[in-house]
Amino acid sequence: MIYQKSNLKNYLPPSFAIVFSISTIYLFGSITYAANCNSNSHWVRAHHRTAYYKNDGTFVRASEVSAHCQRNPEGYKFWNGKIKNGLLPSWPNKTETSKSWTQGEIEHVLEALSELPSELWGDYIEGIL
Repeated sequence: MIYQKSNLKNYLPPSFAIVFSISTIYLFGSITYAANCNSNSHWVRAHHRTAYYKNDGTFVRASEVSAHCQRNPEGYKFWNGKIKNGLLPSWPNKTETSKSWTQGEIEHVLEALSELPSELWGDYIEGIL
């Protein structure tokens, strides 16, 4: 049977349009909040946080982190641009592959890098893979 455009509306339940609309608003609405963070903070997407220990020995439980503005750790502006997905063009072994960072991994790494003295920051650092 060939479906025409006019017949398609008969096959989609009315609840589909409502669910689709709410999903779209939720997805795109959460993205717009990123612009509302002030210059001293950055947007953290919702993600699952695995349990870990902070540098000071504090235990952080596993949890579901809701999207929010997070205060920028020391060196955020320098380090954030260095966290890369994929391999750098100058990567010596072209047969290696990489994986994408999760939001939780990025937050962990930024927190750890904030402990490094600024003397170790330099333009020679092309990226963190």
